[in-house]
Amino acid sequence: MRLKEFLLYHAAMGRLSPSAAALARAAEILDPEGRKGRYKIADVCDVGYGAVTQWFRVRIPPEHCRAIEAAVDQKRSEMAAAGLEVPERVTRYNLRPDVFGEPPEGEMAAEQAVAG
Repeated sequence: MRLKEFLLYHAAMGRLSPSAAALARAAEILDPEGRKGRYKIADVCDVGYGAVTQWFRVRIPPEHCRAIEAAVDQKRSEMAAAGLEVPERVTRYNLRPDVFGEPPEGEMAAEQAVAG
């Protein structure tokens, strides 16, 4: 099942947590084709593909959130430099709001300025 189909199905069924949705967005940003995003996350976090797949059902370990955030930010920068549409940012605050809480005011304002 492709990532977009996975997201649509689980979102419709009410089974996709906000953390899993953020992880799925990160995978889609890292590989817009939707086929290898989870492998890229696994490489960034130095874990196996199975671990990343499991994170869609259980929580992402907090120690991997910053690495995912950095990889997504780098890919977004590459997309902007290439003149492509830049997707919404995926942050550690999206990936694990229970651990990192709400994003600081300054970070929210900076993101809105980039998006706006």
